[in-house]
Amino acid sequence: MPFPEQVDNHTLARLANHYARFQIREGTSQLQNNLYDIDKQAALNKALADIRQAFAKEDFFLNIETTITRFEKRIADCKKFSIGNCHELALMALDYMIRNQPNVHAEVYSIEGGDHAFLVIGRKIDSDPEKPETWGDEAYICDPWSNHVYPAAEYLDKTKNFYYITTPDGRQINYIEDFDPSRHKMVPVQNQNSIHFLQESSKLNTILLDVFTTINERHCAIFDELANDLNEISIKLNKKYGQNDPKVKILNEKINIIREETAKMRSEFNDYAQRLRSEMNPETYHAHKEINDDLQRMMKNRLKIYVRLKSYQQKKVLAWIHTVKRIRLSL
Repeated sequence: MPFPEQVDNHTLARLANHYARFQIREGTSQLQNNLYDIDKQAALNKALADIRQAFAKEDFFLNIETTITRFEKRIADCKKFSIGNCHELALMALDYMIRNQPNVHAEVYSIEGGDHAFLVIGRKIDSDPEKPETWGDEAYICDPWSNHVYPAAEYLDKTKNFYYITTPDGRQINYIEDFDPSRHKMVPVQNQNSIHFLQESSKLNTILLDVFTTINERHCAIFDELANDLNEISIKLNKKYGQNDPKVKILNEKINIIREETAKMRSEFNDYAQRLRSEMNPETYHAHKEINDDLQRMMKNRLKIYVRLKSYQQKKVLAWIHTVKRIRLSL
């Protein structure tokens, strides 16, 4: 939920840093890992590799794979397993920003010539993306991996690069070194920023909502057709037995229930879709997976309604079906 009031970028960077570190507790590149024995290091390496491999094979809903679906899946996996390195931590901090303060520009950066990633918050749009000294006084570097937040203008003194060595016995020893302008350069990671993800989210959610609108209407059409078919039979039964006949009353009662449920389904979906469409714009973030899950639950509820209608007054319905079969044969 976005903040109702403007929050300064330094505070946002600290909040994003805390959020990322709360979600991701372990990794393979953290300095604390130097204290782990070789078995625990190997287990962490395997866990992170398995997550990344599973992510690479992920089937995306509607076969739509975009930067936003990959981002959301990666965030979900990191939250589920609470594991990741500097890049995952930077993405998690970005997740916090687009959910809570989407109007503040945030972007994942990496160190070219090195091996590290972090989040930059509040860089002036017209500044040189590779020259932090041009980013402005409101630009902050949020580095959840090192648990540091500082003004971008102080990058030469505070930014560190990561590297590691592997010992003869197979242990990984992690190190940090000072940022060296002669070897290192800060570069934004392509398409991993709040502006891009917000635009992609809006586009994809529009597609998603359109697809489910079609699915919902098809579901409702099935119930409409059922009610219409039963109504035709009710008219014929009414002519033969009269409107007060028990069979006619049972059938009409069932028809009314079907029509009420169909109207409820349409209203429920239309209210949800109208609210979502009114909120969807490139400046507001709605997680694709969360919307998909909401809509999937709504569609599954259609099946529950169908089952409930089928089981409605089962004995009376069975008797009604037997009567209908005889009527159809005699008509």
